[in-house]
Amino acid sequence: MGYAIYGTGLGLAGYDVIDTCRQEGCLVVIDRGLDHLCGDQPERPSESDCGRWFCEKHLYGDWPRSRCRACLEVAEREQVRVGPVDVRSHHPRRCHRTGL
Repeated sequence: MGYAIYGTGLGLAGYDVIDTCRQEGCLVVIDRGLDHLCGDQPERPSESDCGRWFCEKHLYGDWPRSRCRACLEVAEREQVRVGPVDVRSHHPRRCHRTGL
């Protein structure tokens, strides 16, 4: 099984699935492959990432620890806190289907 196209909770993902960067106002065309993913699980937010796809300009670090700016800022700010950090509440763009 390859990762060209596969299903996630919010639709198709993979390097053959074309989309645009999820940063508000950015219209750069990208694919929904792992190299454009914030985190390591597509469309599955965790304590440290949002699981959305971004262009190279709006994604920082190397996969699987790459993050968008909002998630990176939350992770850096919350490093001193004890317990999990929920970046979903800090992300500037929410999914209209799930509210995440």
